[in-house]
Amino acid sequence: MLDSEEEVSQVLGFVSSNASKLLQLDSPAVLPVSGRAALKAKLGCGSGQSGGVLDSWEDEMLSSQPGWQKSRFGEFEKFIYDFLVGSAGSSSGSMRSGGEGLRLKLQTPLFVADALMEAVRVRLEGEIAAA
Repeated sequence: MLDSEEEVSQVLGFVSSNASKLLQLDSPAVLPVSGRAALKAKLGCGSGQSGGVLDSWEDEMLSSQPGWQKSRFGEFEKFIYDFLVGSAGSSSGSMRSGGEGLRLKLQTPLFVADALMEAVRVRLEGEIAAA
C-alpha cells in the first residue's frame, strides 16, 4: 500500500514512537511487512507445499523472489519463529531447548487456568458441605 521506502520509514517511525509512548517500551520491535506481496510470492513459487508454515524464511526458492524480499515477511516469520522456539540454531540441542521454551509458553496459561479451577472446586466443595 505504501509506494516508497520513504513512506515505509515514516510509518515505521510513527508506529515505533507511539508504541514506545503508549506501551512504555524503550525500543519496541516494529517489523514492516506486506502480507499481500508475501502471499503473492508464496503462491507464485509454490512455497510451503512440503514444509511447515513458519519455515518459509529458510526456503531458498522463495527467498530469491523479488516480491518476497520486498514484502519483508521472511524477517517477520523468523522473528516469530525465534520468539516461539528460540534461536534457530543448527544443533539438535538448541532446537530441543527451543521446543521446551515453546512448550512452557503454551503451558503457562493452562497451569494458571488449572490452579484457578482447583481453587474454585475447593471453594464450591466447602460451600456445599456448609449448606
